Amino acid sequence: MFSIYQTLFTLSLLLLIIGCDRDPVVSDIQPEPVLTEGSPGYLRLPINGAIKTLDPGLTEDNTSIELTEQLFLALTDFDPLTYQVVPELATHWQVYDQGRRYRFYLRQDTFWSDGQAVTATDIVWAIQRNIVPKTNAPYASALYVLTHAKALHQGRIDDVSRLGVQAIDPFTVEFQLRHSISNFPALVSLWVYRPLPRRAIETWHQHWTLPGKLVSNGPYQLQDWQPGRQLVLRKNPYYFAADQVMIDEVHYLTVVENSLGLTLYQHNALDVMGGAYLPLPRGQLTILKRDPDLREQYRRQSTLCSYTYGFNVNRSPTDDVRVRKAIAAAINRGLLVEAFMQGAAQASSAYVVPVDSAVSHEGSPGIDFDPVQARAWLAAAGYPEGKDFPPLTLMYNTSEIHHTVALAVQAFLGHSLNITLTLKQLPWPQYIQAIEQPQTPHLFRFGWCADYPDPYSWLSAVAEPATAVQRLGWTALDFAQQLERTLRQTNPVARQQGYRQLEYQLLTEQAVIVPLYFQTHQYLVKPWLKNWSAMPFGGQPVRNWGLVNSK
Repeated sequence: MFSIYQTLFTLSLLLLIIGCDRDPVVSDIQPEPVLTEGSPGYLRLPINGAIKTLDPGLTEDNTSIELTEQLFLALTDFDPLTYQVVPELATHWQVYDQGRRYRFYLRQDTFWSDGQAVTATDIVWAIQRNIVPKTNAPYASALYVLTHAKALHQGRIDDVSRLGVQAIDPFTVEFQLRHSISNFPALVSLWVYRPLPRRAIETWHQHWTLPGKLVSNGPYQLQDWQPGRQLVLRKNPYYFAADQVMIDEVHYLTVVENSLGLTLYQHNALDVMGGAYLPLPRGQLTILKRDPDLREQYRRQSTLCSYTYGFNVNRSPTDDVRVRKAIAAAINRGLLVEAFMQGAAQASSAYVVPVDSAVSHEGSPGIDFDPVQARAWLAAAGYPEGKDFPPLTLMYNTSEIHHTVALAVQAFLGHSLNITLTLKQLPWPQYIQAIEQPQTPHLFRFGWCADYPDPYSWLSAVAEPATAVQRLGWTALDFAQQLERTLRQTNPVARQQGYRQLEYQLLTEQAVIVPLYFQTHQYLVKPWLKNWSAMPFGGQPVRNWGLVNSK
């Protein structure tokens, strides 16, 4: 195995040199004045790139999810320690008709930032607005569990009053489901289910999210927004727990380059760096950990993100399951993570990040590294020692880390299977178009971050037609039907075991995707930021943090 270690070691040195020689990207934001120590009295967080929207119905990307969490309440939330569903806007809920009808009872001390009460009608109107096709809500499919939702979204019917949601009274909302599902209380935490301020939207239309017009009900309200520079939130005095929010003002600064973000942090112009806000520069992690002060400020947090490659199962030679299995078994995930990830990942051949202690997670449902078995599968497919094996193409969107991983996988396949892997990277818009059938390459990057801690969030992402048919080329009808039956299972242990069996089918029997690792977020957190904690999904609980030693 000396040659593969030598290859990867040389590769890592080259990447380090390239990373160090890169010219910094200049952001149009000017750093705040350098502070010697302490906080200026408000929280400063980086965001990577443009803010796409503050509309919960249109929320999709990490930055919008983060801001939605600060501005708008959901019916439910998650305990930061156990990840179990807990009430937020709702006080409690009841289940009827064997899980096909849910009734949520709302707090009566919750108000919009214009002083109006938050009511069940606000939830009903928001969901009706998000399901109609013209809204173009990215997460509209999360509403499909409601009766008539899919037909409304696809334009087959247009009477939104038929949608399975209604206000029983001002503080009681009821959902009628197409079938029983056990994770519905988790599902309603999503932004597409959150109440919206109808009056503001109907008055200002697409401009309702601008400063002076946006009406929120969460712990913060919008104070200022300068696109490309910063967004400022102020504590919402109408929030039901405003007296428990310790940070009065939050500044989100647009920083487009990791190295610039680190410089700002080192000069005390940022209070947090890393994670979904702005990842720490990969090439600097070893150096950072040697600094005694930064080492004390370093934090790691597991995520619900799986880094995965997908196969085009319609394209030769990856239309042969034995070839797909051979590729999965030829990748040394442990060496990949050890050599390149520097603590930012956990090697895994599984796809679903284990979060439920009620079911055993011993062993992996996926194919582990086994080069001997990999060569045997490849020979059985008609390519002994890789002879006459056609070139493969691996495609991924432009990114330093994606390119690094691809180079490592290229080396693994060349070493263990003697096959050639051609790498192709594209900017994100072109990449999304290029991985659609029928031109989908043999292999493509297919990462997924769950929206809530339930295996269904991972498995449904593969089963939905947009992924299974249009990208993987996989006829997943039987898998999708089994998944829906598992979702209806009321026994939690049996349900988790059913998910585990489906994951085995996906990764080992069919080998439709090949997971590489679970992502881990790494942070630097200033010592004056107290009660800091990070959620592995969704927005961060800024309302629970506090600042001390403010200037």
